[in-house]
Amino acid sequence: MRDWSWDFFINLSAADYPIRTNNQLVAFLSKYRDMNFIKSHGRDNARFIRKQGLDRLFFECDTHMWRLGDRKIAEGISVDGGSDWFLLNRMFVEYVINSKDDLVTSMKRFYAYTLLPAESFFHTVLENSAHCESMVDNNLRITNWNRKLGCKCQYKHIVDWCGCSPNDFKPADFHRFQQTVRPTFFARKFEASVNQEIVNQLDSYLYGPFPQGTQGLNSYWENVYDEP
Repeated sequence: MRDWSWDFFINLSAADYPIRTNNQLVAFLSKYRDMNFIKSHGRDNARFIRKQGLDRLFFECDTHMWRLGDRKIAEGISVDGGSDWFLLNRMFVEYVINSKDDLVTSMKRFYAYTLLPAESFFHTVLENSAHCESMVDNNLRITNWNRKLGCKCQYKHIVDWCGCSPNDFKPADFHRFQQTVRPTFFARKFEASVNQEIVNQLDSYLYGPFPQGTQGLNSYWENVYDEP
C-alpha cells in the first residue's frame, strides 16, 4: 500500500453496490481529504457495550465463536461503535497500522478477543486519538435495516451471541437512492439471487439505458463454494 497513490480506504462487501458514479465519489472526497467518514451508533454507550458484548471475552476455535466470560472495559477510554462499513483517509489508516503508541497497541489487544471488532475498534481509536476532529458521523451509505426481519439470531450455530443483518433492496426501494438530504455513494444489501431487477435499475440510472437487445440482464454469477 505504501507504493500506491491512494487517499481513502473504502471497505465493501459483495452485497454492496454503488448508487453514485465514480466521478461523483472522487469529486466529493477530493473536497474532504482530511476527513474520516464513519457512522456512530449515536446512543447510550453503556447500552452499546452490552449489546455488542464488548464486556465479554470471545475466542474463535473450530469454526465457532465461543463466549468465554466477562471482562472490564479500560478506564479513561471513550468506547464508541456503529457500522463496520466506512471510508477512512490515508493518514488515519497508516496511523492505525504503524503506530506503536499506547492507545493503538492496547486497543488492538482488547479487540483481538471481541465478537465484532470492526464495529467498534476504528470508532474508538479515532475518537480517542489526535485524529478525533476528522470524524464525520456519516459512512456515506444507505443500509436497508428492518430490525423485525433481520434480527432473528440465525447464526447461533456458529456464535454464542445474537445479532442483526440488513435486508435486501428491491425495486420498491429505488426512491431511497435518489435522496439528496445527505451524501450517500453506496448501499447494501443487494443479492442477485433475491432480486436482480434493482441492480439493473441502478445501472441504468447511473450510466444510461442498456442498448436494445442486451442479453443476460436477468442472469448473474453466484459462488456456491463453502468451506468443508
